Amino acid sequence: MKFQNLYIGTITGWVLIVLFEVIGAFFGAWQMKRAKIPLKILYLLMKHGRQTLLFVIAVANIALLFNAQKKST
Repeated sequence: MKFQNLYIGTITGWVLIVLFEVIGAFFGAWQMKRAKIPLKILYLLMKHGRQTLLFVIAVANIALLFNAQKKST
């Protein structure tokens, strides 16, 4: 695995997290009560996608830390 790609993927992941947060703030919980079913499904997919993306970023950060520790020894 090339760790350069892991750095780029982590940065891209954080940009997506910020994008999901902005979209989530735009929708807001009070607007979801009035929303139609397709918009509610999109909001839930975005919410679960954000959580999954955070988990993937955490695993990538652990891999990067282990790689940095291995290089320093």
